[in-house]
Amino acid sequence: MKKSLVMSFVFAVLVVCGSSNAALAASGWAGTAAVNFSSYGNNSGANTTMDLGFSVGGNYIYPLNSNSMFITGLSFTADNAKIGDSKLKMQSIRVPLLYGYAINQNWHVLGGGYLGYILKFEGEVAGTTVDFTDNTNRFDYGLTAGAGYLYNNNWCFDLTYSLGLANLSKNSGVFSAVRTLAVSASYLF
Repeated sequence: MKKSLVMSFVFAVLVVCGSSNAALAASGWAGTAAVNFSSYGNNSGANTTMDLGFSVGGNYIYPLNSNSMFITGLSFTADNAKIGDSKLKMQSIRVPLLYGYAINQNWHVLGGGYLGYILKFEGEVAGTTVDFTDNTNRFDYGLTAGAGYLYNNNWCFDLTYSLGLANLSKNSGVFSAVRTLAVSASYLF
C-alpha cells in the first residue's frame, strides 16, 4: 500500500512538472464538506477495516502563479474504523498544507500534507464506550495526495488519500496511524 501511494505521489509530481496548458489558479475562500473512509494502520496485529466518517471546514487558496496554488485551512474531521464488531471513532481538527497544480481549465492535482490535533478518540465494544483519548498522542501529521475537478468555476470535487505518519499510540512498541480516503465537494466564494 505504501509503495502504491509513493508511486501515485511521484506520478502526480511528474504531471505537475510536465504540464504546460493549465488555466489560471483560483484564489479565495472555499467551504468544504467530505465523506471519508478511514482505517488505522498498526503493528499490533489488529486488523482494522474502513468505516464511514466525514469532514467539514473551510480552505483558503493562495495563487502562486497562473497554474499553481497553495491551499490551507481548518477542518473538523471524524475518522471511523472497525475492528471486528468494535468501532473506533476519532475526532480531530486538521490544517491542510497542500500544493495544487491546474493541469487544464478543470483538472488539478494536489500533494502535500496535514497537521492535526486529536480532540477525542474512543471505541465502542459490545455497546460500551471506552475513551482512549488519554492513551493517544494528540498531535497528528501525514502526507496527502489527490486529484480534483473544477466545475463551473465555483464547485470543486476532489479525491484524496492521506497517510498518517504520526504514532497515535502512547503504548511503547505499538505503532498506530490513521489512513483516510476522502471524497470532497467545495464551493469557491
